[in-house]
Amino acid sequence: LTHEFGHNYGLYHANYEHTEEELAGSYGVSGILEYGDIFDEMGAGSSPEGHFNHLAKHYLNWLPDAKVVEVSADGTYTIYRFDDALALANDTLALKVPMSGDINYWVGYRQLYTSAEHNLANAAYVVAENRAQSRETSLIDMTPESQLTEVLDRKDAGLPVGSSFYDAEAGVRFTALENGGTAPNQWIRVQVTFDARIGMVQDTLEIDEQAGVARAQVQR
Repeated sequence: LTHEFGHNYGLYHANYEHTEEELAGSYGVSGILEYGDIFDEMGAGSSPEGHFNHLAKHYLNWLPDAKVVEVSADGTYTIYRFDDALALANDTLALKVPMSGDINYWVGYRQLYTSAEHNLANAAYVVAENRAQSRETSLIDMTPESQLTEVLDRKDAGLPVGSSFYDAEAGVRFTALENGGTAPNQWIRVQVTFDARIGMVQDTLEIDEQAGVARAQVQR
């Protein structure tokens, strides 16, 4: 019922980015397993733990812009849990981080999944925007290849405190530094660092020795 209410509100499915496509299911978009987010009601999540994720809540204006930090420079950010009825009493509930192309990673913090088979109690939870179709979200495994099977690997998809995740294509590194707080005000502190985002378009330089000028074409 909650899943279908989500559709009525305007949400689409919560998926899982899985480029190897080893898990059974539908891959309508290459490398994206439909319904694959096991922590979200719009995917394969359970109730009452599976709150719509932070990006989905932002789509619905349940999580307003004022609670989202758009990260454009290196920094350390404290993110409060979003899966509680009193979440809006806290400050930052999500980070929006630009990756490669038009992809954004949304970093949040879930606390209702407390089973030992999951790692979200002490880990950041990350979904991608624009990986699939409109208003679909995609769970990102922040500890890839950490388990023997893909079924188990997805269960510890969060980025645990003391660990880092680096996306070489986008040139972005996430590091979970610490977490704390008491219910319903738990938080996690995440550091985001960017590689230099400027590079040469071509290898040759146009040089005017007489004028003392060298011209290089770069892309930012």
